[in-house]
Amino acid sequence: MLDNHSHFCKRFYKWFVQKLRNRVVIMELPRQPMRSTRTKQNMQMPNKLVLFYLKLYKAYLLFKRFWLDVELRWKRKRSFYIIRLYFSAPFSWRRRMELLEHRQKYLQVIESCQRRLRRLQASSSRLAELYEIWGRNLRNLNQFDEALQMLLFAKGQLKSKSPSLWYELGLIYFIKKNYPAARHAMEKALQMGYDTVSLRIHLGKIYYQMGMLTRAEECFKRVLRIYPREGSLYFLLGIVYKSNVEYHLAIEAFKNAIKYGSNQKEEHLGLAEIYTRLGYWHEAIQEYKEILRFESNNFIAHYFLGWIYEIQGREDEAIQEYLCANKIDPNDEDTKQKLIRLLASPVIQEEC
Repeated sequence: MLDNHSHFCKRFYKWFVQKLRNRVVIMELPRQPMRSTRTKQNMQMPNKLVLFYLKLYKAYLLFKRFWLDVELRWKRKRSFYIIRLYFSAPFSWRRRMELLEHRQKYLQVIESCQRRLRRLQASSSRLAELYEIWGRNLRNLNQFDEALQMLLFAKGQLKSKSPSLWYELGLIYFIKKNYPAARHAMEKALQMGYDTVSLRIHLGKIYYQMGMLTRAEECFKRVLRIYPREGSLYFLLGIVYKSNVEYHLAIEAFKNAIKYGSNQKEEHLGLAEIYTRLGYWHEAIQEYKEILRFESNNFIAHYFLGWIYEIQGREDEAIQEYLCANKIDPNDEDTKQKLIRLLASPVIQEEC
């Protein structure tokens, strides 16, 4: 009976709709003629029986929004039904699990998977789907080894052909920094038709980590065609351009990242590094100062500001920046040597 309760609900819906529509279609509301003035006297009230059937039809629509889940439970050697009503559309079990994942109730999803596993038979085709959902929620709880074990079991023993399972495998391999295995899993999911924005972004990151900069650039550009105002994508593209020594394209990408909302210290740090390599001292100083607005104790910003001031001959300002950098990281030998050299210079001694 438990296996046929959804079939019973569908048959009941079909019967109820047929009976109800036969009555409602016959008795239509009387149409009012077009008049310039409408008063209570010349308005014809609809039949009470028609209103009753309309209310009944609304009740049917409301009933259709509920999902009747009947579970047979045994308690004190007597069977009774526990009826649970979910105020939602008649979702499948997978859809309900996706809603719980969206609400970040991962433990509740895992408990539901465990309960469902007891009811399913060992040869059921739904086991692979269950283990995939189970593994995905274990990954969301940062239990990567257990999640990988679940997904590999679904792929190997249960012979799952789901492309989303390959994507989940690639995501766990990417987190574990096993980039060749992550690339193989992501490309397998892509070949099976699982072409999503998240997959393209992660595949681009994998290509970047493996030094395949051209393919990484293609992945990020493909996503930017869909989301042309996403600042984080421009930041990733700027990193690829910077690694590929395409500095002018990288500058444009980082500026777009700042323009479209991804205004963090990483974008300014990337711009400052490029300006320093190109010898654009004024722009580099502005970017390092912008970094210090986000993080006043940033060692890199203080160090390179001191280095640029030293090149420009502004030794007093260079000493101040080197002192700040030395205060943040007292163990850095390069900063200490620069301070000793600047303090021992004859210009500084004459000023003292």
